[in-house]
Amino acid sequence: MGKHSRSPATVVIPWLAPIITGELKAFAHTLAPADDLRPSIPAAAFLDPATMDRLLDASAEYLGAGDRRAQTSLWCIEYVHALMPLPVVASLRLGRALPLRLEDVSVILDEEHLPSTVRLRDDGGPCTDRDPFARFDGMIRGNLEPLIDAWAAYSGISPRVLWTNAANLYEAIMRYMEKQPHAPREVIAEADMLITRTQWPDGRRNPFARPVLYRPEHPSNQRWRRVCCVRYLIPAHEYCSNCPHLLASEEKTRRAKASPAA
Repeated sequence: MGKHSRSPATVVIPWLAPIITGELKAFAHTLAPADDLRPSIPAAAFLDPATMDRLLDASAEYLGAGDRRAQTSLWCIEYVHALMPLPVVASLRLGRALPLRLEDVSVILDEEHLPSTVRLRDDGGPCTDRDPFARFDGMIRGNLEPLIDAWAAYSGISPRVLWTNAANLYEAIMRYMEKQPHAPREVIAEADMLITRTQWPDGRRNPFARPVLYRPEHPSNQRWRRVCCVRYLIPAHEYCSNCPHLLASEEKTRRAKASPAA
């Protein structure tokens, strides 16, 4: 899933221990129980532009100073890496539904003033929905949708960029799950519908649809984002390794080499 941890990888919720293996060890710190006493910020506070100004200014040393659109995108990436991996895997592997709506969670920041840990209202309960749109409704429509709407209005960034930040990670989690020997194949196949179907069951556009594309003709890197995260707008950052701008440049070069000389 490609995200390194800047916080101690400590399992703070014992029932999560069975899934904290392999790449998920880097995310062991990202969920905390309701009785965690560390200072936290209600996730709903991130809807407030003044709060985001303060938080992005505080984290500018890590995010890079400059374009608010790129800073907001990088903040979103940090947020979804705290919010998504363990709850998604817990749902698919353990059959556990966690409370992830905005009103259910608060966020503990790390030393870089970036989202590190999501503190849950409670431990949730059994997951009774096989349909991924119902299974992850709280995470997507109850949490990400209002935040992405607010962050796009606040910074001027395209909502597609922020949705791709989240859906790109979800797709990576699905590919990780496929490699696990005890992963329930039918459940993963169902969960994949969240990124393969273009509409929700109620007919609304699915913003998680098709966040990445694969190019077998690029053996060094076959997996590419469809929409750039725009971090390159900050002078301290370059294109990501799977940036669509890099793919377009590589394919342009490849076509030029394959064309006969004029």
